[in-house]
Amino acid sequence: MKNKNFDKLYSQFELSPLPNNVIDRAGLVVDTATNQWFINDPTGNFIIDWDLFHVKNQIISYALKRYILQRLKTVSPRESYNTWVSLRNLSKIKVWDSLSRQKSVEEIALILPQILSKYLECLRAENLTYQFARIRAWYLWCVDQELPGFDSEVMYDLMKIKIPGNTKGLAVMTDDSEQGPLTDNEVNALRSALIKDKGPLIERVCVWLCLSFGCNPANFILLRECDFNVKTFSDLNYPFYELQIPRIKKRGLRHQRADFKVRKADDGLAKLLQELIDENKSINIPDNMPRPLLMRQAAHKIRLSTSISEYSYHFSVEEFTELVRRFAKRLNVISPRTLKPLKLNPRRLRYTFATSMVRQGASAAELADLLDHTDLQHVQVYYNARSTIVERLDAALAEKLAPLVARFSGEIIDHDNNSAHIRYQEKLEPRKIHGIGMCGADYLCKLYPPLSCYLCEKFQPFRQAPHNKVLEDLTKWREKRLNEFGDNDRIAQQLDEVIYQVAQVNIACSENKEAANGGH
Repeated sequence: MKNKNFDKLYSQFELSPLPNNVIDRAGLVVDTATNQWFINDPTGNFIIDWDLFHVKNQIISYALKRYILQRLKTVSPRESYNTWVSLRNLSKIKVWDSLSRQKSVEEIALILPQILSKYLECLRAENLTYQFARIRAWYLWCVDQELPGFDSEVMYDLMKIKIPGNTKGLAVMTDDSEQGPLTDNEVNALRSALIKDKGPLIERVCVWLCLSFGCNPANFILLRECDFNVKTFSDLNYPFYELQIPRIKKRGLRHQRADFKVRKADDGLAKLLQELIDENKSINIPDNMPRPLLMRQAAHKIRLSTSISEYSYHFSVEEFTELVRRFAKRLNVISPRTLKPLKLNPRRLRYTFATSMVRQGASAAELADLLDHTDLQHVQVYYNARSTIVERLDAALAEKLAPLVARFSGEIIDHDNNSAHIRYQEKLEPRKIHGIGMCGADYLCKLYPPLSCYLCEKFQPFRQAPHNKVLEDLTKWREKRLNEFGDNDRIAQQLDEVIYQVAQVNIACSENKEAANGGH
């Protein structure tokens, strides 16, 4: 870096010059010749802009840049950027301005501890003391490097300060209605909207990915078309879909797509992924670039001339998150819990996935593997959470909530008394519709009548059929299983979606009958 003030600083204190570039932990080049350092993180466009720092003192400026250079070489790009953000926040307090250009090393050694003390006081007032950890680490490193203005006695005082860790899992533990995991009713409402939505395909894919796998957005945006595979087996008459999801946050990996977790994709998601790949064919990208699964219409121009140019057409984490939020806002999905528009983001869906796995009996080791954690301490919060209680549900409540949770898309028809047996049986026998309606599918159904019928858009319920009796029987059956097997009974949990759809069909048929009677 060509700077007369720095040249004078180097000679005065015998400091090594700042380099024009550095090799980061992943082995990629970071250009540090200017005041704008682009960070090689494909999950976002992160720029360390020193012009935003307003550092007046050259000694402090040198200490900050030297430390960030060291972080780039030893930690992830995102952590390097977060460290810079924390240090920049330190410079926002008023007493920081007391570090002017004219201050001597001795004066800096006196002023800097005052600044740190004031900043720690501010963080404690906002219950953000954990954020001081990065600030202390910077000061300790500078003392270890014997940089001018940093005192070992101050370092010992800083080491005595007890810094609590960041509170984790609070939204999960408290079952927060806006930030915590979704309830079963909210999931059913979201799934109903997702299945019937005809809006932007990319939004539906992002939401479905979150619901299916519970990964961080960073995992999903690294996906490429080659990660989606269709397999067939000689002993099976249907295809098997799998998705190779790139792992993140793994120390020692020199490339973001160096390790993968293979997950099974359900038929609904697989259909959307194939549609998305077909839709992406209209986007022309250079032949030497890989094709992302979640593909931008235009490249991130800022990435094209960097070490991560291959990710120029990948979405950023922020863009992925916005697509998820936009889906909920566009469809105005109403939460049955709050009766307000559902606040949706990938983190809430990750919480929802994790709590659902716990309720289905997943062990801590299995959950850690599904969430891509390397240890078990991060998943314990889901086993301690209060959100594992299954809501009680009767026929009346189901009909009250059904308009928010279910959206029946089939066609209500009249039965022919001469040709249709319409008596509803007391016992629900598999693969028999029991006169509640007709199947409008022109293909062999692989589902499980009669319960699966209400969930199918091809189902044609009879207007005169006793859907209220089906609803009553199902809710009683659900309650019996919960009493017998407890709140973790998977069958009882899986009945909810069917119950709400039956309630919605019953409401629709009743309204249809009233309209018909009014017409006479």
